Amino acid sequence: MTTLTCQILEADPLCSDALALLRQAAAEAQALYPALHDPAAPAPTNQPNPPRGVYLIAWQSGEAVGMAAHRPIDADTTELRRMFVSRPARRRGVAAALLAHVEAHARRAGFSHLVLETGIRQAPAMALYAAHGFSRIAPFGDHGNDPTGVCYSKRIDSDAGLNRRTPIPTMTITSPSADDARAIAQVNVRSWQQAYKGLMPDAFLAGLSVDKREASWRQWIGQPNCATLVARAATGQICGYVAYARSRDADHTPGTAEIVAIYVDPDHWHGGTGTRLLDRASAEIAALGFLRTTLWVLAQNTRAIRFYARHGFRPDACPAVTIEVGGTQLQELRHVRGGDA
Repeated sequence: MTTLTCQILEADPLCSDALALLRQAAAEAQALYPALHDPAAPAPTNQPNPPRGVYLIAWQSGEAVGMAAHRPIDADTTELRRMFVSRPARRRGVAAALLAHVEAHARRAGFSHLVLETGIRQAPAMALYAAHGFSRIAPFGDHGNDPTGVCYSKRIDSDAGLNRRTPIPTMTITSPSADDARAIAQVNVRSWQQAYKGLMPDAFLAGLSVDKREASWRQWIGQPNCATLVARAATGQICGYVAYARSRDADHTPGTAEIVAIYVDPDHWHGGTGTRLLDRASAEIAALGFLRTTLWVLAQNTRAIRFYARHGFRPDACPAVTIEVGGTQLQELRHVRGGDA
């Protein structure tokens, strides 16, 4: 799962590939909404990137297959624009990958809200936005004059408690090596001891072994059907990690991935680390062609459930599973994003 089938790169909005995709999008819009087409209108074009904005192109096998951009509306809000994937590349996760990259860029640029407009005849697009945590809103700006448009909004602030105007410390997201297993295990144990205090027995949490978890991580890292990403602080210290794989659930549908684990060292909570890890994992999952992502979370872990909800995850119809931890029975719930969620 380490080889991506889709690459998302920043581009000049006026480059030939961006304009070719724009012409494809315009032709499709004309077919969907013929009454709105003006034969005398000039050919569509793009404007240069504004400050804090971005224009992205998705590439597969050397071909430009999709695009997306965002342009600021005000200091806090930016608009998703030019979201389009060519027909042959659809249902391969390209749109989800583009959306994840736009959200991540807008968040890094300091925006708190991402808004968009799509058409009432574009059901797959509306399903995509709903699955990724967008909510319907009243028409905004010039979209109030479009009878075929529907508008959405999503709050994209980083982790709860983060002051959006406080700069996020320099951090990089990378793939770990086996030599990082102990540092990951240390984050694993420290985060469990803090996050699960009051949920799991104190004696169990106090007895967690870094050595044992280091051995487990050495086995996990580098396996062919899973992937791990770590967040490194400016000092190089690992301060969080996320692991994902193809869904391990017996009832999973084709095209389903699973967030196996995501934890941040308590000293780095409320600093955007969890959001950046999940953003990067989501982009990689989408680029691999997965259409649906699941994860399991303790029913009593309301903090984690709120975090996942802000990123578009919702409980699915799967019954709760009872697990035993340190002699205490706990309930795990499955949450899902994308697909039929």
